[in-house]
Amino acid sequence: MVRVLIVDDSKAMQHIIRRGLDSAGFSDIETLLASSAEEALKQVKQWQPDLILSDWHMPEMTGLDLVRALSREQIDTKVGFVTTETSETRIQEAREAGVQFIVNKPFDVTTLVSAVSPVIDQIRAAQTKQLPTLNVESGELKGQSGDRGDALSLPSVEVLEEAINRIGSREVFMEPMDKINFTNASLPGLLVVLADRSSNQIRAVAILDLSAASLLGGSFINMNEEKVQQAISRGLIQSEISNACERMFERLCEDEQLDLSVGGSRLEVMRFSQIQKIFPKLQAMLNTPSDLRIDCDIAAIGYGQGAMTIVLPS
Repeated sequence: MVRVLIVDDSKAMQHIIRRGLDSAGFSDIETLLASSAEEALKQVKQWQPDLILSDWHMPEMTGLDLVRALSREQIDTKVGFVTTETSETRIQEAREAGVQFIVNKPFDVTTLVSAVSPVIDQIRAAQTKQLPTLNVESGELKGQSGDRGDALSLPSVEVLEEAINRIGSREVFMEPMDKINFTNASLPGLLVVLADRSSNQIRAVAILDLSAASLLGGSFINMNEEKVQQAISRGLIQSEISNACERMFERLCEDEQLDLSVGGSRLEVMRFSQIQKIFPKLQAMLNTPSDLRIDCDIAAIGYGQGAMTIVLPS
């Protein structure tokens, strides 16, 4: 079941949004209404929604204030705005704060559903897989234990490029970069955690920005260029792209020439999920020294370019 919290100081608008979701035929959505951001914050802690659809401009506490409050409290709930706000500067501010999408009022059901559906798909996929979750307070992943033991030898960017092109459907070009400075503006992105099969111990973590995730997933299945570009421009990682990207990493783990293994134990994808904002423990991971990481620029003709970092846990 996908829980959606609808936040608007207009009760009429609350019900319009709810009816819009109902009319789309979502059979696995449960909705709850809140008339203020303050009320929503309480409901988030008690009800734990998967998605918040919030107005921006509300008395006392705005929708953007709500997003920032969630970030401060390290509550990783997806948020979309349904608002009259059209300023490009303000919209960019919202995206940098972690807002997934923005639907402008007045809207029709088709517009609302087209914005919400990809996010709902992502939530469903995560629930189906029952992925382990990031323990934000400790900076660890559930399932991690013990010492690092033998460390993984990171491949060079050139070797990684060759492996990706062996398994993909469209050529990808990769170049080494200086340490990448990921920001919320480059998200949503993907977090890929690799562990060795024998001990379930985390050996490497890959972080991909929105563009890198889209072009790697798209190149793996030779997706139409326009679809990839639309996904990037909308600021959403569609489920088709996300699933393709996950399959690509699974294939990389199986690639004998790349040989992602530690002590004879091959790596596997332990966790694969989206990241919506840079939280403190992720930032600490991104500060990993250069000898324990690789950073690369990734490009594909017709898709654009993005950035990826792979780090070894310290």
